[in-house]
Amino acid sequence: KIHIHATWGIVAMGGGQEKNISWQQAKEEPTAIHEVGEQILYPGDIIGFTSNAVHRVAPMGDEPTISFNLYGVTDKKQRYKYDDNTLEASHF
Repeated sequence: KIHIHATWGIVAMGGGQEKNISWQQAKEEPTAIHEVGEQILYPGDIIGFTSNAVHRVAPMGDEPTISFNLYGVTDKKQRYKYDDNTLEASHF
């Protein structure tokens, strides 16, 4: 699912490959998003993201993914998931 953690985070890949597709929230309406890019993570890659980062993660290939994820404190009022087809936002 497309989602926002509503906190900062750090992801370190230990094994496998993972595709991160990124979206950006509209400034005037945080529930409105548009796709802005994708990044494939490989073992040894480390990424950080801010509290307004919206993304969807998908494993790639046949090897299981192993990652270490560290997050700050979630602002639950700002945490959304988005429908994959309509991009409609709902809290979770």
